[in-house]
Amino acid sequence: MKNQTIPVDDGKLNKDNVLILTNGGIDFYKFVIPKLRPGKTKCNNVKNPFYKDTRASLSIYLYNEKWCYKDFGEPTYYGDVFNFAAHYYKLDIKVDFYKILQKINSDLELDLEEAAYSQIAPSFIFKSEDPLDNQYYVYYIHIL
Repeated sequence: MKNQTIPVDDGKLNKDNVLILTNGGIDFYKFVIPKLRPGKTKCNNVKNPFYKDTRASLSIYLYNEKWCYKDFGEPTYYGDVFNFAAHYYKLDIKVDFYKILQKINSDLELDLEEAAYSQIAPSFIFKSEDPLDNQYYVYYIHIL
């Protein structure tokens, strides 16, 4: 689906570039819901793909130059395209945001360059071998 030249950030994988290459996110919604037919500022309501929706209660609309969604049948489903992608990939947007970007990049063949990404994980050294003594040092290690 790569169809634009990226004007910012030299083609790196980040939120802004994903939004640019997915036309504000609408291309990802169409990837998940192939029958989706966007208008200039909104789409016709469709059934939510994340639960057994019996009515077309999912609204997808343009807001501040990016496409957002709201489900009127199940109010816990709302947000921008990245929240929608988190539901689709079954990931936690607060913890796995970069993973969500990677999956969108791969699935939509955006060809954005991924950064050398590492996670920071806590590790502990206990001050005493006594199991009742819960004093410890915390240090952080990078996981590649």
